[in-house]
Amino acid sequence: MTTNAGAKAGFIAILPCIFILTSATLFVLVHSPERLYEALSSVGLEAIEPTLHSWVLIVSSIVIFLPLTLIVVGVLLGALYNKLFGAKENKAKAVAMGLALLAFLILFIHIPIEPPLSYSLYAASAFSYSAMLYPLHRAMFNVKPLLHALSHEELELLKILRQRELKLREIAQMKGKSVEELSNTLSALEDRGLVELTLDKSYRLTDLGKVLILRTKFS
Repeated sequence: MTTNAGAKAGFIAILPCIFILTSATLFVLVHSPERLYEALSSVGLEAIEPTLHSWVLIVSSIVIFLPLTLIVVGVLLGALYNKLFGAKENKAKAVAMGLALLAFLILFIHIPIEPPLSYSLYAASAFSYSAMLYPLHRAMFNVKPLLHALSHEELELLKILRQRELKLREIAQMKGKSVEELSNTLSALEDRGLVELTLDKSYRLTDLGKVLILRTKFS
């Protein structure tokens, strides 16, 4: 369920970036075709004849190449976000992915628009990506089947663990139940990927457990 969440979120989040950069590039090229040949000359391709046919072919290549490149980068950054941070409720991690996209755009994408306007477009694209990545990624986690399968007792344990990490005996004291009974319940939650045992033998919510409890009326 979570494996493709980041890739899917990254794909959707990169679409506004594609629109911003592609439409801006096309606008400039349509109104100032000479910009295209100036850009080609700067990278050693001045031998291309400035004809309508060559202009159409080159613009068509840009329209195809730029979106495909951005899709690949957006999906990879989304997958990286998912791999490193899971479903953690931290928007700063999405901002970090946006900054990574901004660095990529500045270093490897050269649209025929002069700075500082080009940098402004890159920044707007990166901001759009990071702003959409967080809510989209979180929405990719379908916790309804897990939620319906949980008992009231299991939900109460998740509520308790949302506050802080707790050892088994601490939970037993709070709930007024035996260690053996709670151990079985926590093991079931652990098998479902909702809680995990830390190195100091404390229980805490996993990223999936945090998302699930946030989606309930009990949070």
